[in-house]
Formats: sequence, structure tokens, C-alpha cells
Amino acid sequence: MDDVLVLNASHEPLCVIDLGRAVTLVLSGRVVTLETTGRVLHSPSTSVAEPTVIRLVRFAVVPRHQAPVTKRAVLAVYGYLCAYCGRARADSVDHVIPVSRSVGPPNVWSNVVAACQSTRRGRGCNGAKGDRLLSELGWPPVTPIVPTRAQILAALHRGHPTWAPYLAA
Repeated sequence: MDDVLVLNASHEPLCVIDLGRAVTLVLSGRVVTLETTGRVLHSPSTSVAEPTVIRLVRFAVVPRHQAPVTKRAVLAVYGYLCAYCGRARADSVDHVIPVSRSVGPPNVWSNVVAACQSTRRGRGCNGAKGDRLLSELGWPPVTPIVPTRAQILAALHRGHPTWAPYLAA
């Protein structure tokens, strides 16, 4: 495990960084180690406990815009299950309101869901839906998940067990 969870001074999850960068921040005094693996990293002049969770000493102002919508993040937030049928493994991202009919920006969390593209019985939900609205197909409405930064980090990074309390927000 070489990933380290970074928290703001307010204990809000910010990002995940590699171990080398985390040790550099610890040695520079910019962060405080909250959780460790129990192992110790040695150099000729110093020793540092291997961190798994660190917290910034000074508060970092983070813009409050939504996290970027990526295929990897959408699939992870939905647990790789289709939002339409709930059974099949999702392997694509679908726009609830099709791009061809969208008035605003189509790639926002409130308009994308994970969907199955193909199944053993033929085309999946994404192929069956195409560029139609759910109401035109007679399908039940689906409310897209609009995740927080902590939910995206938790979904994308199955990190060390010590991360759980910090990502539970």
C-alpha cells in the first residue's frame, strides 16, 4: 500500500497521494501524521513512521465546484452496477437526458449514470435507451447520484482500513 489519504486542517478529505510525497510533506512539517501502518521508514539521518492518513497543518481553501465527471469515477460511485436494471455489470456511462436533447452542459453528475452496454441476452440498457428519455420507454425514473468529494475518494480508492472513519462523511 503506497497511497496516503490527505485531509484538510478541518479533517475534510482532499486527495490521495503517493507515499514518497507524503513523507516529504511530513519531514517538511506541512502535515501531521494521523494514522500509520506500524512500519518505520529509515534514512541515514532520520526515521519516519509510514503514514496512511495525514492532515494539513494549515487550512487549504478548496473551490466548492463538483468533482470532474469521468467514466472511472461514475462507474466506481455506482459500484459497477447498472442504474437502470440494477443487475448487470455496468461498463458504460449514460446521460439520463440525452446529449442531443440537453439544454445545459450534459456532463454533470446530475445527468450521468452507470449503465450496462451489453448483456448475454443482447444489447444492454444503454443500447436499448439510446437517445430517448426514460418516460418515452416506460422505464421508471432514475435519480443520478451526485457524490461528495469523500464519496468519490472512497469509491475510487479502496485504501488502507484506517481511511474508513475519514471517508465516512
